[in-house]
This record gives sequence, C-alpha cells and structure tokens, in this order.
Amino acid sequence: MIKLIRTVVGFVLFSTVVLSCSVESEPTLPQLSPTSEPDFVRVTVTAVPIDTPTPTPATQLGFTAERLAAPVFPDWLDPDIASERPTDEEIIQGWKDFLSNTVFAGWRGDPEHLCEDGTTFWTRQGSLVDGGEWQVARSPAVPVSQWGIVTVVGKSITRQDGKFLLNEQDDLSITRSVMCLERATGVPAASPGFTAEQLADPVFPDWLDPDIATEQPSDEEIISGWTEFVTDAVITVEGQPWTNHSCADGTLLYWNFDEGVLEESTGTWNVRRNAAIPSSQWGTVKLMRIDITRSDGKFWGQNNIEFQIARSVECLGRTTD
Repeated sequence: MIKLIRTVVGFVLFSTVVLSCSVESEPTLPQLSPTSEPDFVRVTVTAVPIDTPTPTPATQLGFTAERLAAPVFPDWLDPDIASERPTDEEIIQGWKDFLSNTVFAGWRGDPEHLCEDGTTFWTRQGSLVDGGEWQVARSPAVPVSQWGIVTVVGKSITRQDGKFLLNEQDDLSITRSVMCLERATGVPAASPGFTAEQLADPVFPDWLDPDIATEQPSDEEIISGWTEFVTDAVITVEGQPWTNHSCADGTLLYWNFDEGVLEESTGTWNVRRNAAIPSSQWGTVKLMRIDITRSDGKFWGQNNIEFQIARSVECLGRTTD
C-alpha cells in the first residue's frame, strides 16, 4: 500500500514538472474536440513604419534633381553682393552661362526657352515655335554703373534685390527648361507611362556593323535589321533643331524649319539600299531620302555630318495612344 501511494505521488509530481516545462516552451495549437469551446485571446497589433523608397516621377526620368533644379545666380554677378564690377565681357558670359537651358515667361506671357546651343523657342498655343538665336548684350543706353541690366532676345532683364525684373518692372521667374535639356542630351524627361526599357536608346546589333561582323549579311537582312533598329527612333544633329522620327506605325515626323514645329510627313517611311553605293559598302542605307552610314561606332550622314540616334518619345506616344 505504501509502495502504491509513493508510485501515485511520483507520477503526479512528474506530470507537474512536464506541464510546467510545456507552459514555458513555445506554444502549440490546441487540439479541440468537436464539443469544446475555443478560448478567444485579444491580440494588440502595433503598426511598425516601413521605409519605402519614394518612386522617381516619370517626368524626371533621365535627369537628376541637380540637372532639373533652377539655376543659381552667381554672387560675383549680383550688383547687390559683388564687391567689384566685372568687365562687360565677364558680365555677358556670366549671364549667358546662367541663362543656358532655362525658360521664362516672355512676350505675351508665352514660355520662352533659351537653349545652350544658342537657339530659342516659344511654346505658343501648344506648339513649339523657333525664335531664332539668342544672345546676351549690354545696351549702350544703360549707364556703366547699372551693370545688373542686360538685354536678351530684345528684352531687358535686371538683377535687383535678389529678384529678376522684365523690362525693369515685371517680376520674372527663371527656371530650368526640360525641353532644352532634352535637346542637349537626347534624353527624354517628360515620358509618363513608359518604362525604362521602352525609353532606352536602340542598340545597334554587332552582326549589322561592318567594323565588327565577320561576314556581310544579305540585302534583305540588312534592310530588316536597320528597319528594326530605327523603329520608334529619332535622328538628330547636335546643335541643330532638325529631327527625324521614324515611328512603328510607319509615320515619319520631321522638323519644319519654316514653321518651327514638328510635322507629320505624307506616306510611310522605309529603309532601302542605295543603288549608287557599291554592295561592298553595306554599312550605308537610305532612310527615305537620308543616307545613314555606320562607321567607327557612330552614325554619319552626307558631308560627314554626325547623327545621334535615340528613342523617340513622340513615336512611343503614338504607339500607346
């Protein structure tokens, strides 16, 4: 009898130890019988902030915040800050550097763009108008002591009290011109709705490059390869407003010098071999009336004019509309 009592007490103590260890270990899901009532436990959840990177707006794709920032007027060129007057040449060059690739509300309040290649454009009623060349000058009618005043595209711009005045009376805001940056770099900035892959410049294939390929492709392969390469691409010449867009829908967009706007050509564009060029010179093709030659890793037109070939946002917009 005493042995039986010891056995029972020992079992109870052992069970108590096992249960206490189970309570301190990780919880497991309880096995409920169909008739048992579940216990509900109130759980308090504390929200933890997660650092999520801010997406880059599509309108800034291709440019850093520094490139898009408004230009900073230099202290040495500011009459209210500078300790001595610069020379006329320094004043003109300083203003030219400051105004390059900027835009301000000009004549009739239309935005006027001053690009670094010396060209100026107006945005008027949604169309881009070529305003010719721009330059900075000092007016002989302005006293030498008033050296904070310059003339730009027929307008007087004054630096005074940390601000800019147009024609010495209206406040003038001078900001960065995205259009000029696009012209200078060939990188589209205003491109909502397009991925980086779509906006990437076309890559010329090695098998189509006479300096790299080990054998000459057939005429059909050359035409097909070039056609694929220039589809939805734009051809430009550095320092000139001329552009040539070959869109996937067959449309050719070109720059109208007389009107200063981008126009749509009649008919469709195509690539072909120039019959006047020997077959051995297979690096040259004709895109409509333009001869394009691939040589030394670059693209050339007639009279050794160098072409830049990039992705055309205008064509991509037509494809996705």
